[in-house]
Amino acid sequence: MSEGIVYGDFYDEIKVQSMHSSRTKYVVRCGNVSWGRDGNFKPVIYVLMEYKGRIETHTNPPHYMIEPDKNGVSDITKVINAMEELKGRFNIK
Repeated sequence: MSEGIVYGDFYDEIKVQSMHSSRTKYVVRCGNVSWGRDGNFKPVIYVLMEYKGRIETHTNPPHYMIEPDKNGVSDITKVINAMEELKGRFNIK
């Protein structure tokens, strides 16, 4: 029986400042993930949270702010743009 997500090596990441606080970031990564401990890793794009410089891998999934910041852009738009940037870097269709 699988017991949660296991994060393997990652190829690249983009950190996106969150409106939650000045010390909180979304970490958008392209890397290997296994659903369980069977070693069956698959390449994926995923998002983790960074709080006070520490990346959390065992917390709830990120919740993306949808209201615009002072520049008129929401966190979800910034995260989607980061995903698109990683897709372009790795020629993901």
